[in-house]
Amino acid sequence: MELKYRTIDMTSHHSEDEVKIINQCFEYWAQAFQQDLQTRGVELNRSEFHRAKILAILKCDNRIAGFHLYSVFDLREAPSLSHAYLAGYPEETKNYLLQKGSKSLMAMEYLTVTPDFRSKQFDGVRAAEVLIRLGLRVLESLSLDAAVGVARVDRKVNAMGVSIGFEEVSNMEKYNNKCSLMYFDRHIHREIPSVQQNMIMRLWENRHEANKKTKVAA
Repeated sequence: MELKYRTIDMTSHHSEDEVKIINQCFEYWAQAFQQDLQTRGVELNRSEFHRAKILAILKCDNRIAGFHLYSVFDLREAPSLSHAYLAGYPEETKNYLLQKGSKSLMAMEYLTVTPDFRSKQFDGVRAAEVLIRLGLRVLESLSLDAAVGVARVDRKVNAMGVSIGFEEVSNMEKYNNKCSLMYFDRHIHREIPSVQQNMIMRLWENRHEANKKTKVAA
């Protein structure tokens, strides 16, 4: 199986190939999440996809295995604090992040793995973890202080986050799902197994050439 990673700057002009990938991801995202949320009596807010600044995609043998959405906020800026995403964070959590020195944040949202790849592993790592670990390379390249995310408890995304090095800082609900608010301080070094590290480095260093447009540099 051949794995490839790419990121797309959602704020820039897009090639026809990028438009095709964006539409594929959006259509799958909208259908999959809406079906799930209907069982909880809520509607998916489709505009949340478009707030992402970066769309990260993992492909396996030229098929989309999964993707992740990244938005950028700054706790010192009034527009960020008034945004609907951060408005959902408890005040004590925002204060905690500031006390930790984490002012600039990358929100990691809507981690998605397509059905054919949910049970597969790559060098012993599931696609969801591959995407998160690569997302932390995006965080580093953007020189932001920390990554945050709202992780569903029923799907044990919070437990996976803790195993990667995230901290659970508070409990909250989103779309009637019990969730944990996760926090990853970029400035704290964490060791990962060498096999996983080698795979992540290989995917990052060989990411799609179009990533240069996103100013996501090694």
